[in-house]
Amino acid sequence: HKVLPDPVDMVFYFSTREPQAWLRSCHAQHLRAIRMVQTAEEYATQYAESARLDRILQKIKIAVAPFQVVSSRLETNMKTPLGPLTPIMNLLDISPEIRRKIQVIPPANVTVPKDLRDEFLALNQSDMGYDELRRTKNAARKKWLTAQNGPDS
Repeated sequence: HKVLPDPVDMVFYFSTREPQAWLRSCHAQHLRAIRMVQTAEEYATQYAESARLDRILQKIKIAVAPFQVVSSRLETNMKTPLGPLTPIMNLLDISPEIRRKIQVIPPANVTVPKDLRDEFLALNQSDMGYDELRRTKNAARKKWLTAQNGPDS
């Protein structure tokens, strides 16, 4: 903004989640990616403040003023024709003609089921070494993906 010769009209867009859904999603990602040993309930209690996304957005609005901050909850858009792309298409004023040409792909990197999260938690709480833990969690996830999508997943 400071270096361009003409004023720039910037809009900051954030896709957010419902607080409890956000915490569940973050916990599941941590269980898979690192040696998270907290239960979902412990995690939600400790990180409750991080799920106050509306409050965080208010701070961002103050920080980036006078530019606009727009947000939309993922849960609100999942049943729209373009899913989470819908509010972005609206914001950019993308024509219906172009929107009809967009091929929506299925969600990726979705959270794993509770039984697999429970398995990850038990593995993380074990005395297993890092390399063995990583291999075991990867094998458990691969087994789940195969059961979901077939042997080529």
